[in-house]
Amino acid sequence: TFGRFVAALLYRGESHVMVVDSHVHFKPRWDVSLFRLLAETVEANVVAARDPNRWRTVVSHYPNAWNDQPSDLTSLSPLVNVMCTGHFHFLTGVLRLEAIKKPRGKARIQPFAAAGFLFADALVIHQVPFDPHLDYLFDGEEILYSVRLWTHGWDLYSPSENVLFHLYGRFNASRPFDVLKSHTGWAARKEVSTQRVQHLLQITMADDPARRMVRRGELDVYFRRLDARIFA
Repeated sequence: TFGRFVAALLYRGESHVMVVDSHVHFKPRWDVSLFRLLAETVEANVVAARDPNRWRTVVSHYPNAWNDQPSDLTSLSPLVNVMCTGHFHFLTGVLRLEAIKKPRGKARIQPFAAAGFLFADALVIHQVPFDPHLDYLFDGEEILYSVRLWTHGWDLYSPSENVLFHLYGRFNASRPFDVLKSHTGWAARKEVSTQRVQHLLQITMADDPARRMVRRGELDVYFRRLDARIFA
């Protein structure tokens, strides 16, 4: 999470911003596709809200998996991951996001944004900047950013087609937490980050003055939407 904040410091006035994991394969003309997909969500949102000011949308989801063979992409393309489910982490109480597969061809409004892929107007990093105080955080990053986006007026959509694919396996590769095992103190800093997420989402009442990062009244509305299951 802190890495996303540092990367965003490289912003130099570009019109749009994309967040993406490493080890992805883009389909040809992916950049043209992204602008078209975002335009689709803006149009759908404005029409649904009957409000020309509801243009702030985010296209995001977990990219489909592939196993380092381009031939795999054809069979994976008909279905698109939609961010509309999850489960609560048994230790922290934080919602860990999951996706379900839906036929492509339609951009669907959804309650969550994924860290693995996100595309939006660059205004998003001005209005909802990445939190620089979430060291070593994994569980909690996505649900917190989803809440912050929605409570600041950004509606979240799955793309209507797959633009990129992620190599999830890499079973023999090292992981960040493998490296961290040799560094003392990281676990305590991660715990502080987790407490920050818990407090912002009202999971606990930790002493954290950063609650202004989430608009409280809008947070209640967000959670009522989840309870009503009006997404997907």
